[in-house]
Amino acid sequence: MAAAWMTPPDGREYRGSTEAWSLLFTEDRESRELRVRGISAGYVVDWFEDGISASDTEADKALPPTTGGRGLSFGFLNTLGMPLPTTPRGLSLRLIQWISGKLDGPGGYFPKAVSNPDTIPKWWKNKRRGAD
Repeated sequence: MAAAWMTPPDGREYRGSTEAWSLLFTEDRESRELRVRGISAGYVVDWFEDGISASDTEADKALPPTTGGRGLSFGFLNTLGMPLPTTPRGLSLRLIQWISGKLDGPGGYFPKAVSNPDTIPKWWKNKRRGAD
């Protein structure tokens, strides 16, 4: 929503980088069901992806991503001409995460960048979050 307010529509096309997502399951041995315990997303597979395919057919050749090697919301904003710093432990990224944390939620202006500590399950032992 904030991006639409800050940059007027210009017909730009979004093409995402190839991303890896992961799901962490717990197994209920009695019912033999798998249940999702955690999900992570936005891990860019190839930062330097250029859209060149090994295939010889035109249908398989892709246009290069417009994300600048960034994933999820950072990729969307890069496409809109609003690239954000993504250096781990960087002061700029910490500031972005703090601000977005204050402005997220239903009807918020920014997507959530990092989980609130009180919403992380007790079984999750790693205390690092976001820019840490």
